[in-house]
Amino acid sequence: MASKRIKRSPRMPAQESLSRESKAVQANILKVVSKQLLDNDPPETEQAYNRLLTEGYSEQTARLLIGNLVIREIHAMIGEGRVWDRAGSAAALARLPELPD
Repeated sequence: MASKRIKRSPRMPAQESLSRESKAVQANILKVVSKQLLDNDPPETEQAYNRLLTEGYSEQTARLLIGNLVIREIHAMIGEGRVWDRAGSAAALARLPELPD
């Protein structure tokens, strides 16, 4: 049985290049992703996570990709003064590993 090559996202920063503050933000966003996976809420998070693993992404990369969407959604909510867009978030999760512009 051939081993699966782990895919890595070229758009994710290397951990070593992050500032202390960025590492703290990333750790908290990863806690959000972990809670979403644990609670299966929204269920699209777990679906995307499992699909990414099946496609050969590492657990860490899958969580980082999902976390990237969490950050983007928080930024949009604050910037646009709106509530969470469940349908938009579900659509973005379905498109992973492609990230929105």
